[in-house]
Amino acid sequence: MKDCEGLPFWPVHWGVTAALLACLAVYLSGTAPWLVMDGPNPDDWRQMAGAPAGGMPLNWTTEEGRWAMDLIFVYLFGERFLTPLQVALAFPCFFWIAHCLAGRAAPHDLEAPATVLIFAFGLNHIYMVDALNFSSHVFPYPLALVLSLTAFSLMEFERGLWWRLPLAAQMLAISAGIYQPFAIFGIVLPLLALMRTDRYSVGVALRFILFGILAGVLGLFLYFLEWQVLVSIDPHTAEVNRIGSMGSRELIAKLPALPNLWQSMHTGGLQNVPFALRLVHLALVATIALGVGFAMVNTMQRSRTTLAMTMARIGVAPVAILFVVPTLIWFTYPSTWMPGRVVGYLGFFVSGVAVCVLALLPTRVRLFGFIALAGTASIYLFVASAAWHDQVRTGDLDRELARAILARVSGMQGYDGQPIRLIGEVPSPNSWGGLLGWRVFHEGNPVPGIFREMYGFGWDAESLLVSPRPCPAFPAYDAVFMHQGRAHVCLSKVE
Repeated sequence: MKDCEGLPFWPVHWGVTAALLACLAVYLSGTAPWLVMDGPNPDDWRQMAGAPAGGMPLNWTTEEGRWAMDLIFVYLFGERFLTPLQVALAFPCFFWIAHCLAGRAAPHDLEAPATVLIFAFGLNHIYMVDALNFSSHVFPYPLALVLSLTAFSLMEFERGLWWRLPLAAQMLAISAGIYQPFAIFGIVLPLLALMRTDRYSVGVALRFILFGILAGVLGLFLYFLEWQVLVSIDPHTAEVNRIGSMGSRELIAKLPALPNLWQSMHTGGLQNVPFALRLVHLALVATIALGVGFAMVNTMQRSRTTLAMTMARIGVAPVAILFVVPTLIWFTYPSTWMPGRVVGYLGFFVSGVAVCVLALLPTRVRLFGFIALAGTASIYLFVASAAWHDQVRTGDLDRELARAILARVSGMQGYDGQPIRLIGEVPSPNSWGGLLGWRVFHEGNPVPGIFREMYGFGWDAESLLVSPRPCPAFPAYDAVFMHQGRAHVCLSKVE
C-alpha cells in the first residue's frame, strides 16, 4: 500500500482490498445501522421543523460561519437528512482517512491492519459518536476531515506547488466552511512525517510542515473572504455572533485551565463516560508516552542520531498532535468549556501516533502492540454501540412522550389547537454528554420542533421557565391544565 499522494487514490491489491472489507465490516457492525435508526437530538428536531431559517434559531452562514455546511444541507440535501445516502457517503471518507494515516504511520508490511485499527479507533471514539449524532452532518463532518487531510497531503511535494497550493487552500476553506475545528485536522500528516525518522529526512519533514502552514494561512484568508461574500447575499439577518475573537489578555487568562482541558480531553471527560472507560483512555495515552521514550532510545541506537534531534522529532511531534493541535480552536472560545465533537477526530490522532510509535520500535514489539491496540479498539466499538443504542432509545422515548402529551391536551375542554406550553424538563438518564442522548424535552428548549414535524402543525411548542401555578410532573392528572386559553404541560414537578 502506497502513501496517500495528492488526491485520494486507492491502488487495488490484496492489502487494500482486505483492509477495505475489514473496515466495511466494522462500519456495518457498529455504526451504520445505528446511524440509520438514530433517534433525533434536539437540534435535529429543530432542523426537521424547517432548517436553517425558521426551524433553527441560528443560521449556519451568518451566525456560525459554516457557509459550506449551509450549502450542502440546504441546496444539496434539500433540507432533508437523507440518512441512508449520508451513511453510504461517509464510509469512503472514513476509509480514506484511515488509509492515508496508515500510509504515513505504519511500516509498509503492516499498513493494511494499521488501516483497520485506525479506522476502528477514529470511527468509534466517543467524540466522533457525538459528532455523528447530528443527523445533518453524518457525511459533511467526515468530508471536512477528508478535505483537510487531502489539502495537507498536496503540500508534501515541492513539484507543482503553483497549482497544489491554491487547490489545497481552497480545500481548507471549504473544510472550515463545513466545520471550522476540523480544518486543522490534516496537519497530522506532516507531523507524522516528522516522527518517521526512518522514512523522512528532517529537511523534507520541515518543508512539508512549512508548506502546510502556508496553505493553511491562505486557506484561512479564502474562508473568510468566501464567507463574507455569502453573508452579503444571505437574506437572513444574524441575531448573534458565534465566531468571536480573543484578545491577548483573554488568551493568557485561559492558560491556567489548559492542563485540566488536556486531562479531560484524553480521558473522555468531554463526554459523560464511565470511570472505567476514562481509565482506558488514560492508559492508552500513558502507554503511547512510554512507547515514545523507547522509540527515542531505539532510534538513537540504530541511526546514531543526537539526543536533541531525536527529541525534536520523535518527542515534539506526538505532543503537537495530541495536545497542541486539538486545543488550538479552544483559544477562540470565550469560555473554558469545549464540546466533544470539536475534537471528534481525536481517535484518529491517538491511533495514528500509536501506530507511528510502533513503527519506530523493534519488530518483535510491534505484534504485541498491534494486539493491544486491537483489544482497545474493540472496547471503543462496544462503548460506541452502547451510546448509539441509548441515542436510538432516547428518540423513541421522545416520540412516545409527544404522542402522550398531545393525546392528553387534545382531550381537554377549551383546547383549540394553539401551541402547547411546556414547563420544566424530562430527565435524560441515557445522556452521554453534549446532545448525545439528551431529551428534546429539556428545559428552555427554544424550538422543540417535535410536534411540528410529527403532526405537521404550523407551530412549535413553547418552553416556559416559570409555571403560572404549582403542578406535578407529567403524566399526573394535574400536570396538564389550561391557563389564559393556553394548554400547559408540566414535564417536571413545580412547587
